[in-house]
Amino acid sequence: MDEPRRIRPARCLLVELAATMTVAGLGAVALPSVPGAAPGPGTTFEDLLVGGCAVAVLVTSAWLWLLTTVVVVEALRGRTDRRAGVPRFVRTAVLAACGVALVVPAPALAAERPHPLDGLPMPDRATSTAAWVAAAVDGATRPPAREPDAPRTHVVRTGDTLWAIAAAGLSPTADPDDVVRRSHRLHQLNRAVIGDDPDLIHPGQRLRLPPAAHRGDQS
Repeated sequence: MDEPRRIRPARCLLVELAATMTVAGLGAVALPSVPGAAPGPGTTFEDLLVGGCAVAVLVTSAWLWLLTTVVVVEALRGRTDRRAGVPRFVRTAVLAACGVALVVPAPALAAERPHPLDGLPMPDRATSTAAWVAAAVDGATRPPAREPDAPRTHVVRTGDTLWAIAAAGLSPTADPDDVVRRSHRLHQLNRAVIGDDPDLIHPGQRLRLPPAAHRGDQS
């Protein structure tokens, strides 16, 4: 289950205000184009088409405003878990705009324990000499271990954001939740350089990048 990392009430209220002003602006533009209940004889097909588009814009913007309000209210209450009826992309975008970073705990991986050979019958049990020879052959044929990749860095340029830098290291089809998690990791790695505010970075800062995620495994 997702856990909220930080809630910023002022930022949440700004998101709600921006959404309300956007819907109000769209309504002011689209409302005059909505046809009346009984179009007059001079109404053309183009007028009806424009009116239908205006109605679609009004309905869609009102729906998005309602979803934004639901997510903002839940975020202010400290709840960022998924809510029925709210699409995932809307929830993720609104929470990111509110400055809420989501952290998903990764499951612990249990290391496989080697199976003991004691008690096996002789044909199935390797003797000490055979085991030593097998180890020597395996060591001679095994390719040398790769050295760990050197830490990658990114020099901040004008217009950069942690979100954009994090998204650049993922697949173009990465889920927004993956971008949120990677931007959070990026902030944690560079807290000494960035400071406590992940939204304030300066050109020229050199940031350490998290390990690059493979396609299908952006975690």
